[in-house]
Amino acid sequence: MNEKIPQEIIDAVNTLELWEKSINLSEKNRDFEDAMDILNEYAKDNNYISLHPYIKNIKKTYTRKLIEKLPALQHLQIDEWVDYTKILLLTVPEEVELITKEAPQLKKNVVNFIEIWRDEFVRIINPKNNSL
Repeated sequence: MNEKIPQEIIDAVNTLELWEKSINLSEKNRDFEDAMDILNEYAKDNNYISLHPYIKNIKKTYTRKLIEKLPALQHLQIDEWVDYTKILLLTVPEEVELITKEAPQLKKNVVNFIEIWRDEFVRIINPKNNSL
């Protein structure tokens, strides 16, 4: 890779490295999402096509790390769960799909995590179907 890596990508990678070490769950979530949003923008930008494999690798590496951490997040409150679920389903869905196909044991982490608050979340967003 001969192209100079933009500072914004370097900062995103540094943020992800800090994300791994952080213990504040909401801060971790925000850092991960912000870094991935930056990487997603560069991944779509054809001006940086030579960096796409590098970006793809970073996204996949850190998404895998997130998926590996999911079993330790079983105690989350629903608002924190929503934030992490949003990341999995909206911010890095392609990486989640790829990783869970390559490593089926990690799919269980994702499924079990989604199930933590799934039913309660559905009841909250769709109260008409709630039976009293």
